[in-house]
Amino acid sequence: MEKSISQKVLEKIKQEKISPKSRWNFLLCRAGVLIVLVGCLILGAISVAIIFDLFSQFEMERIANRPSGMKIIFLSLPYVWFVLLAIFLVLIVMEFIKTRRGYKYKTKNVALVFFVAVIFLGGFFYSLGFGQKIEDCLEKYFSIYTQITKTPKAVWSQPERGLLSGIIIMDNEASCHCLKLRDWQEEIWEVEYSKAGIRPRVRKNAGEMIKVLGTDLGGHKFEAEEIRPWLGRGNGNKNN
Repeated sequence: MEKSISQKVLEKIKQEKISPKSRWNFLLCRAGVLIVLVGCLILGAISVAIIFDLFSQFEMERIANRPSGMKIIFLSLPYVWFVLLAIFLVLIVMEFIKTRRGYKYKTKNVALVFFVAVIFLGGFFYSLGFGQKIEDCLEKYFSIYTQITKTPKAVWSQPERGLLSGIIIMDNEASCHCLKLRDWQEEIWEVEYSKAGIRPRVRKNAGEMIKVLGTDLGGHKFEAEEIRPWLGRGNGNKNN
């Protein structure tokens, strides 16, 4: 007599020595999936916060008007963070599908929902200044970070393309309408600003961090067209 399906299953279980898993095993697996899911969601949101912060500090609308402005923007885009964001989104979708009811939903709908969630959460982190704090730590403690991505300091340290930034050492407004500026490579510049537009938030005080748009005159002399504050959340104009 031909064996029933149940008999075949029982024999298969005995043959492969399959034993039932405890309830705690399932609970731990679900908890692990949930932890990975939430972790990827938070990491994705942090990536978005850093992207928002970098775009804010780059002030691309100003750079676009400079010679080779679009080329500078293209080379300055934070591709590393875009790639990491994409990876975290893929992991989020994969982990959600592993949840108890995740298989019921269409993958594209799940991806869209979590993409919107990551963007909103990232915007919230950005508003709290998390993006810049993390970016500052990476720049300070991991030298490789500045080699794989363009930081705001690197973008605004291209005097040959009319972009200069650094810390004011002194202001000689009374005698020559010029100031001494120390850039991020510790080079000293003389910035002439008699015809420059100076943003209201710029005080030209010693120790103030600024961005300057203008023309490199050679010999570490720079003619300013516009002086802007260094937009750093939580940093004010202090030298970090």
